[in-house]
Amino acid sequence: MVFVLEACNTQDRKDDCFLSLSNEFLSFPVSSDTYLPYRGIEIFSVDNKEYLAYRGSDRQTVFIYELLSGKPLKCVRYSMEGGDGIGKIGEIHIEDFDHIYITTPYRSVIYRTDTTGVVLQKINYDKTSDDIPVELETIAGTLGPIVILDSKIYIPQDLNMFYGNELVDKSKVGVVVDTIRHTVELLPVGFPHLISYLDIGTSAGFGCFYNRCFGEDCFVYGFLYSDIMYKTSIDHKNVIKKHVRSKYIPKIDVFRTDASNFNQMLKQEAEFAIYGDCLYDRYRNVYYRFAYPSSELDNNDSYLEILRNGRKQFSIIILNENLEIIGETLFPEFAFSNRAHFVREDGLYLSVSHFKRKDFSEDELRFQRLDLVYNKK
Repeated sequence: MVFVLEACNTQDRKDDCFLSLSNEFLSFPVSSDTYLPYRGIEIFSVDNKEYLAYRGSDRQTVFIYELLSGKPLKCVRYSMEGGDGIGKIGEIHIEDFDHIYITTPYRSVIYRTDTTGVVLQKINYDKTSDDIPVELETIAGTLGPIVILDSKIYIPQDLNMFYGNELVDKSKVGVVVDTIRHTVELLPVGFPHLISYLDIGTSAGFGCFYNRCFGEDCFVYGFLYSDIMYKTSIDHKNVIKKHVRSKYIPKIDVFRTDASNFNQMLKQEAEFAIYGDCLYDRYRNVYYRFAYPSSELDNNDSYLEILRNGRKQFSIIILNENLEIIGETLFPEFAFSNRAHFVREDGLYLSVSHFKRKDFSEDELRFQRLDLVYNKK
């Protein structure tokens, strides 16, 4: 594996571009028996027509809409048990109406289904071809979606408890399933030493969490508590490290607390600086990295809802294909439920269905388009 560390971006940079709020919105009616999705929005195309999908709050249903009209198209309900049972839905990835891939927490299986709810294929990956148990992604949406390239499925992985006190040293960030050769192999890239095995079971236990996206023939990883991002080849044998630091987060550490009660811990976590999702915009050949500066919340705030919606304030760092910072935009407080997002040809869309907005409605999932604008030289 080739490992290269490149120079750090400075905070004294001059931005080349920024994200501007447009007046364009897309809206989707939400069923009264489900909740607004906080994340996991899936966009796909069939016969040049775009669709939007997300998992229902019952974790047994997938809702599909026509994207531009917002018209509900399909409500696919899956069985928990029996021959077509999949348990609870974790992630969804949709290629077309006959290729809906579903992961489920605490089960090393990917289900390929269609819009009738029938299971067409079960892809097991409970252990590698050389008999190493595979760790599951147990918190849906945290690490990023699965990626399917040709006959191979790239699945993100958390720290693997199989390794015991060596879990940080030996765990790998992903596994690849070859559906033709029927092999399961760990990717060669490991985790940075942000925590130790002694942190597992404490507030710092999530310190190695990351978010991953697929770019132009590469994967990009951004760890939640690190300035460093990683760009790898598809096979993960070549890795470039880049310092990508928000101008609004001068220093980043793993969240640790000795709070005496759960509500106090939630408040501290919601106020703590952290990095979030990374996205690839293939239409503009840029990456977006979400950053959450430290903040102060009122004592009567709903901390759990604030965490689910994407904290009090956030910025989006804009990166070129080499992960060099070319811009960063800070957004108003509580303006977006920013973990629900997608990229289209016309721009980046963020959910404005935030419970603190005056125009908030539980019956409508709404997105606002953001435009990437370059400064005149």
